[in-house]
Amino acid sequence: MDLLKGEHLQPDYLAINPQGLVPVVEMDGERFSQSLAIIEFLEEAHGLGLLPDDLRDRARVRALAYAVAMDIHPICVPRVVNFAIAHSGGGMTMEAWMRNFIGTGLAALEEMLAGGDYCFGGRLTLADICLVPQLYNAVRWGADLS
Repeated sequence: MDLLKGEHLQPDYLAINPQGLVPVVEMDGERFSQSLAIIEFLEEAHGLGLLPDDLRDRARVRALAYAVAMDIHPICVPRVVNFAIAHSGGGMTMEAWMRNFIGTGLAALEEMLAGGDYCFGGRLTLADICLVPQLYNAVRWGADLS
């Protein structure tokens, strides 16, 4: 689905998800939306190991995931950026917007990391899954990753 072409706003898709957002996953005749809800459903249903066993560590991993999914991602979605650019009076470019919010968001996230090869130690977690698309966006928009 090409978000930049507005395919997610077509009537057929809006019938599936009235929010017009992606992803939507259909499993066993049920539809699920919102990336984190889908991932957490899969974790709880299939035990993917994306959350640590320790309750406090689970909260730490969720905090990392939420820092990406709720603080970086929402302000970098095309509909939000396009609105901001259109109302900036010509004082903002999409590149400047993206570099600013992705760069500062990732810098803050880096301070929260637990060390290791992944966001939280030595294994893939929910936080890593949230991070990967934003790293793609950072490279795409030329955000400072130093």
